[in-house]
Amino acid sequence: METNQKNSEQLNQQEMQQLDVFVGKWHAEGKSYADGQQKDNPYASAVPWISDETYEWLPGYFFVLHTLDAKLGDKHFIGTEIIGYDEKEGGFFTHFFDNSGFHPNYKVTVDGNVWNFTE
Repeated sequence: METNQKNSEQLNQQEMQQLDVFVGKWHAEGKSYADGQQKDNPYASAVPWISDETYEWLPGYFFVLHTLDAKLGDKHFIGTEIIGYDEKEGGFFTHFFDNSGFHPNYKVTVDGNVWNFTE
């Protein structure tokens, strides 16, 4: 049993180390196309996106805490997200919460240096 536990802990550490690419403070600017997006013209509803985001390891290095302060057009969002690795599912996950009541859970996949977050 002890050997299985050590192997499991080593695998989890290897997986979790992949999250190091996020750790730090980030400033992002771009466009968001979500509100009013149209199938025939998905870029019609573009609004500016500006955010300041921080990713940091929680004690124990099992989870990353992501906080964000973002402005999308005239809307202001403040959010918190926890990112971790689920050994049983064999993949990453997140739980996100913001000041508008939005609280999705995302499945996270990584392929090389491309990360995908899907509900």
